[in-house]
Amino acid sequence: MNRRPQSGFTLTELMVSMGVFTALILLLFSVVDGATRVWNRSEQRVDAFREARAALSLIARDLQSIVPAPDTAPVDGVADFKCIFINPDPAGTVDVTFAGVASDTFGDRLFFMTAQPAGSQPPGARSDVCLAGYYLDYTAAPSNAMAGSPRTFKLYRHFRDSDAAFQNIKNYSASPQVTASLMQAASSSDEVLARNVVDFRVRAYDAALTPIVPWDARTTPAVLDISITAYNYSAASRFKDAADWMNFTSAKNAPSRQVFSTRVFLPRR
Repeated sequence: MNRRPQSGFTLTELMVSMGVFTALILLLFSVVDGATRVWNRSEQRVDAFREARAALSLIARDLQSIVPAPDTAPVDGVADFKCIFINPDPAGTVDVTFAGVASDTFGDRLFFMTAQPAGSQPPGARSDVCLAGYYLDYTAAPSNAMAGSPRTFKLYRHFRDSDAAFQNIKNYSASPQVTASLMQAASSSDEVLARNVVDFRVRAYDAALTPIVPWDARTTPAVLDISITAYNYSAASRFKDAADWMNFTSAKNAPSRQVFSTRVFLPRR
C-alpha cells in the first residue's frame, strides 16, 4: 500500500519565518516605544505648562480684587505702602520681609491686599480683606526625592486670610515700622503654585499705559503686565544648577521653554 506524501515546512523555511516574525515584533516594539516617549514628553510639557497657566489665572483673579491699603498716614510719616508692592528689597523691607529667600535674585516679587470671599478662606473668616504675594525661589527638591536631587525653581503664593491680615495690619499700624511688617514671605505655609518656573516678571503702567520705571510704592498702577517663563519636566530634569536654568541662549533649551503672559487692568477706586 503506497502512502501519499505529507506536506510540511523545512527547517530552513521555519528559520526564515521566525526571523521575519522576530523582525516584525522588534519593529512594532520600536514604534510603540517611540510613540510612548512622544506621549510622555507631551504630557510632561502639558503638565508643566498647565501649572503656569493656572498660576497666571490665580494672580489675575487676586489682582482684580485688589484692596487699597489703610497705610495712607503711616506712623513714620512716609507714604510707603499705598496699594501694592512690586519688587520690595529682597533683604527685607518694613512692609514686606523675607525669610530664606533673601539671597535669591531671580524674577520679580509682587505683594498686595486682596478681597477674597469666605469660600477662599478657612472656615470662620470674619472679613474679606486678605494678604497675597507671589515670588520665585530656587529651592531644594521635595523631601521625598532621591538624595542629591538638584534644586529647582518654584513660584510661590504667599496668602494670609482675613483674620491673619487684620492682625498684621493692626500690629503694623500700632508699632514702629522698624519692628513690624505687613507680610512675611517664605513662611512654611506658602503654597507652591507652579514648578519649573524660571522667570516671573511684573511690569506696571499708568492709565496712559506709560511704564512706571522705577517702581514707586506710593503710586497705584492702572495696569500690570505679568509673564511667567516655564520649562517642561523633561528639560528641568537635565539641569544641574542655576546656571543651567538661566541659560536662555541655549538652542537646546529653547524648545522646552515657553512664556505665558497676561495683562490685568486694576479696578479704580
